[in-house]
Amino acid sequence: MQEERRKYDNMTDSQKIDLLLENQERLCDAFPYGPEHHRREHTEAEEARLENAKLIKDLKHSILKTCVLVVLSSLAGLLLIGANTQVSIFLRGIHVIQ
Repeated sequence: MQEERRKYDNMTDSQKIDLLLENQERLCDAFPYGPEHHRREHTEAEEARLENAKLIKDLKHSILKTCVLVVLSSLAGLLLIGANTQVSIFLRGIHVIQ
């Protein structure tokens, strides 16, 4: 760092100003619409990324809820079928006993 500063010690003030202006022109070329526009683009990209992450999280939750409901509905259906079968077996047995 110290060596980097020493190369400017031998320069006159006008040379330093010229160097600063050149660097400023390079920066302006790097950001043709200005640094504020560039910053706004980064902010919008970050907001979009966060919204996408939230959307993916919500989709995962809805898929999980749907899967749980399918499993519970299937179990309830199987329980009803089993109960119906047991009741019909019981009712047939009553008819045989008479």
